[in-house]
Amino acid sequence: MLRTSLALVSFAALAAAQDFVIPLGFGNASGPPNSSYPVARVKDQNGDGIVQVEEVYAFCTVLPTMATSTTNFMVDGRYVWENGNIVFYFCDSEDGLVVRGEDRNHNGVIDPAEASIFFRFGQPSGGALFSPDTLAVYRDTSVNPAETRVYVALDNSMPSGLGYTHGIHRLVDANGDGDAMDPGEQSMFVDSTMGLTVPGLNGPVPITRDFWSQIRVLPSGKLVAFAKGVSITGPVYVVQPEMNAWYGFTDNNGIAVPELWFNASTLNDLPVHPDFDDPRVPTTALFPNWDVQDASQVAVRVNYARYCDIVPGGGPNGEDVYYLAASYRTTAEGDVNLNGQQVAGLVYRVVDANANERIDAGEVNLYFNCSGQTYNGVPPISFNDQNGGPVSSLSSHTWGFSATPTGEVGVLYENGGTNDGIVTMSDTNANGVIDQGEAYMPWAQAQGPSGYFPPFHPSFGGYFTSLVGVGRLEMPGPFGAGITTIGDACPLASTGEKPVMEVWNGIPQIGNLALEVGCIRGLPSVPAFVMGDLRLRPTPLALSPFLPAGCLSYLDNPVPVAFTLGDADGTHRFNTQIPNNPIYVNVNLYYQMALLDPAVTTPVNYVTTNALGYNIQP
Repeated sequence: MLRTSLALVSFAALAAAQDFVIPLGFGNASGPPNSSYPVARVKDQNGDGIVQVEEVYAFCTVLPTMATSTTNFMVDGRYVWENGNIVFYFCDSEDGLVVRGEDRNHNGVIDPAEASIFFRFGQPSGGALFSPDTLAVYRDTSVNPAETRVYVALDNSMPSGLGYTHGIHRLVDANGDGDAMDPGEQSMFVDSTMGLTVPGLNGPVPITRDFWSQIRVLPSGKLVAFAKGVSITGPVYVVQPEMNAWYGFTDNNGIAVPELWFNASTLNDLPVHPDFDDPRVPTTALFPNWDVQDASQVAVRVNYARYCDIVPGGGPNGEDVYYLAASYRTTAEGDVNLNGQQVAGLVYRVVDANANERIDAGEVNLYFNCSGQTYNGVPPISFNDQNGGPVSSLSSHTWGFSATPTGEVGVLYENGGTNDGIVTMSDTNANGVIDQGEAYMPWAQAQGPSGYFPPFHPSFGGYFTSLVGVGRLEMPGPFGAGITTIGDACPLASTGEKPVMEVWNGIPQIGNLALEVGCIRGLPSVPAFVMGDLRLRPTPLALSPFLPAGCLSYLDNPVPVAFTLGDADGTHRFNTQIPNNPIYVNVNLYYQMALLDPAVTTPVNYVTTNALGYNIQP
């Protein structure tokens, strides 16, 4: 087991309730001990700042696939809000799939019946490498009804078995049936044959390659995409004029309008962002460029500036924020750029102060510096891993990068190749920089006498490919023994989100005096009632027209047991301590909540949650 240092515990209270979903390669429904499950979830359920072994879950056990290997190879994931609930979209490169998962029963995992194929590109043809490598998801609420758009990047050199070619595909669930496989719902958005150009240093630069290693979407629906170049051999900088840069593509009813969004590389024919160094010309730029002389291959230059995530409204005054980082590793290609500067372990923050969805001069600051060098007055920091040892540079591989709506930025880090873990950074003093003590490792892949713990393969552990940060208190569960969820919630008119039941501090077990029940996704400082009962109704009771349509009562004879006020996050909590008396074993208790919503216009301006059941354990 891994040890936890006192220093780590002291910081844990500042960064509690971490919640991440991790897509995994080489996963399938057999699970341990023969495989990993396809997607894991790590959540600090008890709020102590550390994700323990029992707080790691199989987020997806069975995902649809038509691959002959029956294996899922999940390579990227995103989520959006649809009809009041979080919906996940994953790439499965083994079968050329986009998989959709919605936790409709609010138990904190994607059950087999809750996962479906959103789109299938097909498996390889002609022996070519084929995959969806990355995807971006946007919920377009400007149309009625709202629709989900999924952009998917393919780099297959030959068409797939179903005829789909390389580029960025646009998938639209226009009819709201949960997939984009109906006629007219799939189209090519960006590819090398479209003649798209952007201004370059010496005239227009055409986009002639389709090697998109990461795509994301901005709050307006504009797509941003990183064009990854191949390794460059020789002394000449400009070899692939349009590569190693981030592009923006405005979606004009399915027509892509391109722009150069961000460039910190000289391995192209594009202007370098003015805040970053360009060794081709004299410069006084603030930050080092991201081009690296490959340490393992003579005269080979590479650029791995592919990490990006977006937090709408995440700035100090509600501005949109973009986070940018590279994925270098000193154990392979190295992390020393063309000026001899270390560039791994740097995370930049962009506050879009003028709301133009571009990265303008002066909008970039160095947010996290774990490089060992000082840049632009920002000193390097270190953090402790879960063995208590200090980490002063990200020298191993970084598998994934994600920022959450609630302000945490996470890096999935190899940490020497044995205890891969998540490094979390949180600007607790709101000074715009991660200071010493504001970064730590809340989770590392632990091992016991029989190897790695489920949901990972006991011998190999998880094959990590990506990281999806979930905002604190956005998803309930997963729940332990003796806890079941019942039914659905009706959305708040104020936010459009469904308030759902949650449990804190363990399971319903005799002697658990700290156990709490409540709900998440409520409104701050707004009252609610906790209703209790010993049994459920045979058929849920519709509460409309007194309450909004869709609000149901699941309890047979509900009795108010508590009155609560939402905290600053809109969370409601009520202590349900269970005496240490065996007489209570196997007793069933059920809870449901009714929350005040001032925006509701029905005679009773409340909405209801789903219900939750306790079966008291010995």
